[in-house]
Parts: sequence; C-alpha cells; structure tokens
Amino acid sequence: MEIYPNQQRFSKKFVSDYGKLGKLVEGLKSVDLVVVMTIGSWDGLHVGHTRYLEEAKARGDCLIVGVDTDRAIELYKEPGRPLVAEEFRIEMLANLECVDYITLVGDVDDQGNWQYGLVKATRPNIFIVQGYPPEQVAQLQTYCDQVIELPRQELAFSTTRMFRKAGQAYLAKILRAAQEEDSGD
Repeated sequence: MEIYPNQQRFSKKFVSDYGKLGKLVEGLKSVDLVVVMTIGSWDGLHVGHTRYLEEAKARGDCLIVGVDTDRAIELYKEPGRPLVAEEFRIEMLANLECVDYITLVGDVDDQGNWQYGLVKATRPNIFIVQGYPPEQVAQLQTYCDQVIELPRQELAFSTTRMFRKAGQAYLAKILRAAQEEDSGD
C-alpha cells in the first residue's frame, strides 16, 4: 500500500510495517548477516549525515535507517521544524548507497519521547547512536546486542546551526533594507 504519492521513488527500500521489518531482520540474521540500525530526523540532509550513515553501515552488512515523522520532529525540535517533509527525507535517504532499508519512526509521546517500537519489533544486532542520554542507551541495550556511539560530526555540519545561520543572514538583509528605506524618507 502506498503512503505517499511519489512512493515509487523509494519503495524498494521503504518498509512501513514494523512487523514486516522484524521478519526481514530475522531472515538477515538467520544467514549470519549483521543488521545495523540508527534513527534521526535527517532534516536538511548534509555531508555530516552521509558520513555518519556510511560509518554506521561499515559496522555491519545491512543498514536500516529510521526517519522521524514530521509530528515527532515538531514535538522535540525547535519551532518551524521539520523544514523538509518526511516523504522527501525518505526519498533522499533512499538514494544513498549505504542505506539498505528505511522506515518511519513516529511512536513518540506528547513530550517527544521515543517509545522504542522499532527496536522492540526488529531487535537489530547493532544500534548506532550519537549524543543519546545514558538512560536511552541503557534502554536500547535491552533490545540490541550492541549499542555503538559515534562521535559528533564537526559543528559546521549541524543542521540546526546551518538553518539558524541562513535565517539570521536573511533577517539581517531584511533589516538592512528596511533601515535603508527609512533613511531615504
């Protein structure tokens, strides 16, 4: 069943049903393949994201990437996010060679706290994290063989920082134009 109008662009990699994804993981593990998983918003996909995903994939044979739903991001990120709708974030990830499968992650409570439905259903060998609080890492360890923390990418690759910088530059341009207009009166 198609969820998005342009789903054919990424349908070979997109698995919306956690039960089906769990069976897929079970099959992969039964032939001794190492399944790696990570999740994120992937809003404004950039080189820092791709380096992170390539490093995650290097830890195993199959990389499954969870994509936070628009609703989830609205709950835990700053106002105005996401900038890129989930359908397009999925499509961009599907074009990366290192990404084998993609699914949506929307099981968050009203405070934006993840409920771990994806890892409970799939139980990957390895879960890759970056900047997770210790209690989340401990929770993940109950569902995965191993949790690996990758170091943060350079600050220059922070999506939030890039969006803020662009917004500030645009605002400064508008303010300069308004000041010039006022001084001309």
